[in-house]
Amino acid sequence: MNKIVMSLNKHLTTENHGIASNIIGLANRITGTVIDDYDERMKVFGTCVMNSHIENKASFVRNRKYEKLLDQLQNTLVLLIRESAYLGEKYSHNTYYIILNNGNNAIVDTYNFFYDSEFLITEQEITRTAKIHNTARIGKDVYVR
Repeated sequence: MNKIVMSLNKHLTTENHGIASNIIGLANRITGTVIDDYDERMKVFGTCVMNSHIENKASFVRNRKYEKLLDQLQNTLVLLIRESAYLGEKYSHNTYYIILNNGNNAIVDTYNFFYDSEFLITEQEITRTAKIHNTARIGKDVYVR
């Protein structure tokens, strides 16, 4: 059996049972843009689904489906894809928004930032008959032996 070995050694500060970031720090990490004013003291400790929002966690919004919920939120961080940026302008009261430059990458980067240690895979066996195409991208610090 061959093994895929992933070495993901990130040195991050943990707070409140997890990784924490302020809004501008998270925006910089996921190459997003904070719109309007934001509370520099607000800490973000992870992500949650939009329809059951948890305080100090970020939610992703990809379309108008959650527009009515945005109108009711307060002291919330919402990550919007660029095509939905108008929602942040429309519902800017007491809610903070980060506009994502690349929505799919930012979502993965956000999960990796907050939950990397929970999903760390150090070794995974694969069958000898598995083939990895020479153009496959397997990631930084990942190798097959």
